[in-house]
Amino acid sequence: MNKKRGFTLTEVLITLGVIGVVSALTIPTLINNYQTKALAIQIRKSVLDIENQIDILITEEGKTSFGSTSISTTDGLDNFMKSHFKVLKTCDSEHTSECFANQEYIAMEGNKTTNFTCSGTSYLLANSSVICAQKITTQDVEVEEDTSSTSTPSVSIPSEENKYWQTLEGLNIELYVDTNGQEGPNIGGRDMFHMYIRPDGRIYDKAVDSDGVCSAPGGDMTQAVCVQGVKLKEKDCKTSPVGDGCIETLSKNNWVMNY
Repeated sequence: MNKKRGFTLTEVLITLGVIGVVSALTIPTLINNYQTKALAIQIRKSVLDIENQIDILITEEGKTSFGSTSISTTDGLDNFMKSHFKVLKTCDSEHTSECFANQEYIAMEGNKTTNFTCSGTSYLLANSSVICAQKITTQDVEVEEDTSSTSTPSVSIPSEENKYWQTLEGLNIELYVDTNGQEGPNIGGRDMFHMYIRPDGRIYDKAVDSDGVCSAPGGDMTQAVCVQGVKLKEKDCKTSPVGDGCIETLSKNNWVMNY
């Protein structure tokens, strides 16, 4: 007669312990991967929605570029946001935290934080994302260490006393986008991104710039002295609490957050 033998209590406990250890090691990774994919989908949808509304505005007004539409008028940007997006709430520059997260944004590397403010108007949308938008004509830049060449004069690294600026061609719109508003994780490159709408209506990490970089002490562009051929320093997405440089990285990676 065959005798049936079951598992002992010790064997069952060991098996459950192994399952628990494997789960503890794998489940957080699976959850993190799912959250990362969800955040990537959110920013991709936000960028596509903005670009689609830009195309609609250009078509509605029979123009050939974004910069030539009514966006260039005094209230053009505000009218565009309110007529082409479902805006639930607006916040002026003194009340940014009422639309964006009212806590610090943090860089992915965790060593930089910022209490985010924006000098433009913020718009809380029906899809829970929030956008701060403003027109710009100049932009702070950093230049690479080695800025000398045989054909152009050398330039020193920017200092607090002597900032370098990009001079911009045409209308550029600066955007800060938090894809889920005041909800977490409030991390640059995850749910917070910094980008620009160029005059052609496309979205990039950088605004349109001239061929040179201008030295403008005190920010007075009327006294600017421009130098040609200066290489601008690339921004590291992982070190920015507002997601500088992340849109370019995402687009190159087919909108996969593998950074």
